[in-house]
Amino acid sequence: MAQISEILLHSRGCIATAEQVLPLFKVNPLTSEKIAAHAFFCRCIDHFRAALLLAQEDLDPEALALVRGMVETTFVIGGLLTGAVTADEMEAFDRAGRAKGAKAQDDFLRRNASSDLRERVRDFAERNAGPTLKFEQIAKKIDADDLYNGHYRMFSHVAAHPSISSISKYLEYGEDSTTVRYPGIGNQQRTTLLIACGVLLHTCAAIEHWLGTTPSVNQAIHARLLELESFGSVVDRSN
Repeated sequence: MAQISEILLHSRGCIATAEQVLPLFKVNPLTSEKIAAHAFFCRCIDHFRAALLLAQEDLDPEALALVRGMVETTFVIGGLLTGAVTADEMEAFDRAGRAKGAKAQDDFLRRNASSDLRERVRDFAERNAGPTLKFEQIAKKIDADDLYNGHYRMFSHVAAHPSISSISKYLEYGEDSTTVRYPGIGNQQRTTLLIACGVLLHTCAAIEHWLGTTPSVNQAIHARLLELESFGSVVDRSN
């Protein structure tokens, strides 16, 4: 069984590999979609870095919430690079999302804002109304149904949504009663780290597939994936 220190070393290697992928976005032609996808991948790397910090503090669900964000970002990157969604559509989705929020604030603003502000918010909501981003639809368009229905749904239930699963580390079950403990006891550090590494590396592999690659980048990703496989199952039996 690999030590946590070995997996953390691998994790840092995953960041280095992701940084080797970044130049692939700079190959001409530099379309708006490629530039947007490049920026989204930068965010994906930073989600990964933050997830590593949380996992090391035994904040398992919190780390996986960021891994869920990585998967969402992968859907968008794939959509942009395969033509399933355009940069203009992404901007429209962004405006529509903010417009939807603005419309929902109507009652709040009526009680707490000036008539001028209420009118400007109402005007913004009306001008930008439209469909919002649907990750499931993009996942289908880029043939990532398994990623959506498997990992993404799991991350959503365990990490992002207020489920009993998401608070299990705070609960201690006795024979006659259940008590709440704080801080909670995280016991999935190895699993969380390996899941995060797997998501980042498979995102890297998908990007080189969508963009085209170089021998050095391909070899780096392949070597890191083999290293990940050498750790065995992500099921944590060490704690």
